Amino acid sequence: MADVSAETEKTRAEVAEYLHEFADELSPQQERSTDTDRGEGSLMGDDRSTTEESRTGNDGKVTVIVGNESATINPPKTLSFGVEVDADDSLLGGPTGERGVVFSLNWSSEDVETDDELGIE
Repeated sequence: MADVSAETEKTRAEVAEYLHEFADELSPQQERSTDTDRGEGSLMGDDRSTTEESRTGNDGKVTVIVGNESATINPPKTLSFGVEVDADDSLLGGPTGERGVVFSLNWSSEDVETDDELGIE
């Protein structure tokens, strides 16, 4: 498998739509929801006890929860969105190599409107 990567400027809505499409393709056809209102989303880890969640409030902030830790981000309306697909094949080209996909969202902190809000979750 060849390495593939791309990075482009997208709006938050365009990034969300891309990730929704990826999630729809990842889910087997019979498990796909026909509900168009996606509401609050969550990502569940595999069979391990770690739970990953993502919550979006009406203010555009997103809280990512991994286990007992969380981080709240507030990306601007336009940001840099990257996708990288890579393979770490074994030296002999056998099936023991690893493959992965990485999505990245990057923006300058100067692009985000700040407020004096403090919060504890």
